[in-house]
Formats: sequence, C-alpha cells, structure tokens
Amino acid sequence: MEMEMTFSEDVKQEILDADMPKNECCRRAMAHGLLACADITEDGSVDIRAASPAQGEQIAAWLRNRMACDISVQDISKATDARVMLHITLRKRADWMARFLDDDFYTQPQLLFPCPHCRAYFIRGAFVAKGTIADPTKSMHLEISCGSDTVAQRLGALLEELGCPPKVVLRSNGQHLYYKNSAAVEDFLTLLNANRALFAVINAKIERELRNNVNRAANCETGNIQKAVVASAKQTAAIRKLYESDRWDTLPEALRQTAQLRLEHPDVSLTELALLHQPVLTKSGLNHRLQKLKALTDELN
Repeated sequence: MEMEMTFSEDVKQEILDADMPKNECCRRAMAHGLLACADITEDGSVDIRAASPAQGEQIAAWLRNRMACDISVQDISKATDARVMLHITLRKRADWMARFLDDDFYTQPQLLFPCPHCRAYFIRGAFVAKGTIADPTKSMHLEISCGSDTVAQRLGALLEELGCPPKVVLRSNGQHLYYKNSAAVEDFLTLLNANRALFAVINAKIERELRNNVNRAANCETGNIQKAVVASAKQTAAIRKLYESDRWDTLPEALRQTAQLRLEHPDVSLTELALLHQPVLTKSGLNHRLQKLKALTDELN
C-alpha cells in the first residue's frame, strides 16, 4: 500500500502532470532546473528524491529525453512509504550548467533562456527537485534548498526578475530560499502554474481569517459580558446600601423604580433593564438614573 503523498509531493505531481511546454527550449530549461538544485554525490552523479516509483519514472523520462544521462532508481521505501531515489549520471558535462554557474549567467542570459518562458520552467524544475511547501492548513512556508551559494544566488536573481524575490537562510546543508508570507507563496505557486495548490493556499488563508474573526468577535463579546457583570454587581451593591439606609424611603419614585428593578434583575444587561421599566426607558435615560443612585450612595460613605 502506497503512503499518502504530502502537500509538497502533491504540488510536484501537479507540475509534472501539467501540459508540456510548447517550446523545446522551455522543456530543456525545466530539465536543467531539475539538475541545478539536486544533490551531487561524491562520484559526481546527481540524486533526486521522488514520492513514488511512478513519479520517479516521470522525472527520469523528462531528463532522458533532454539530457545525455544514465538514470538508476533505488527503492528507499520504509513500510508503506513508496518513495524512491533517482541516481543520475551525466555522460558529458553540460555546457548549459557551466554557463549557469559562471558569469555568463549575467552577461549572456539569452544562451540560457532563449524565450521569455524559460525562466519559469527552470524554476518549476528546481522546485520539483528540491522544493518543499508546508500544508497551508497548518502553516505558510515554501522553500527551495540550493546545493551551493552560487546556485542560491543565481536562483534568487531569477526569482527576483520574475517578481518573486525570496528570503535566504543558511543551514547546515547550504543556503535555502524561502517564503513565509501568504501573498509571496501565492505568487510563487502562480509562477509554477500549480493552480490546485494555489487554490488550496487561498482557501486555507480564508478559513484562517474567518476563524480569527470569529475568535476576535467571541473574545470581544466575552469581554463585554464580563464588564457588564462587574458593572451590575457594583450597581446592585450600591443600591443595597441605599435600601438598608434611611434614604430609601425618600428616593423619588423614578429612582426607586430603577433601583428596585436592578435588585430584582441583577444579571440582565442595561438594554434589557431599560425595557423592564414602565414606561420603557432609553439606555441613556437608564444610565442617568444609575449615576444618580451611585451619587446618593457615595454620600452615605
């Protein structure tokens, strides 16, 4: 039984299942992107991890059709994990990669990316090889691991040209380009043409914002209730002092009505208390009476 793919692996599969680019230069750019960020072994071969044998064969077929290379597949599954590793040996040095790593990257970009779409396909290949993206329902984080500082600089420059400037972090296994801002992740997925993943990120963001709004409203309502309870308790305590004093019998009829209703209904809100009066009071009228009752209580102290 195959293990369920992670969100990252789903995004990579979506990229691999997309329609082939029309131009051969774009197809080759994606193949070079697959190799640019991949892990280089001690014997000079290249390793790319795939989520399943089927995904591994898709990557292998893409590379075999465009690169002079030999590819073997190693099963690295554990229990129900069906993941595999592709070992790629280039039969000749790729002039393209040499240009990518030296100053030709800046001086002769047309040698690397002949058409306006090549850069985006190169990025897609790089993400398939070494990209990760967190499940958007849990966190917002997209990252590409780069095997060397030069690759990180070149890839970062490409992303900046394409309107997706990344942040950079140095870890024990090299530099990583990353995005944590939701809008930046959405822009990157748009660049990858990974629409299913893009909609998943947008939906997760909307759900998170709705939950936050509900929580804020609930917290606000809870705070208002707590304030109302405290205010009611103070009003009731003050009125009881008046009730137990000689001043009670001398209260004007209107104030006595309000005081009596508050004693009888200590838990209701001011709006509800105003409606209990005959005739019905406005909330401001009720507040005015309560302030007078408080002033009379203060005189007793």
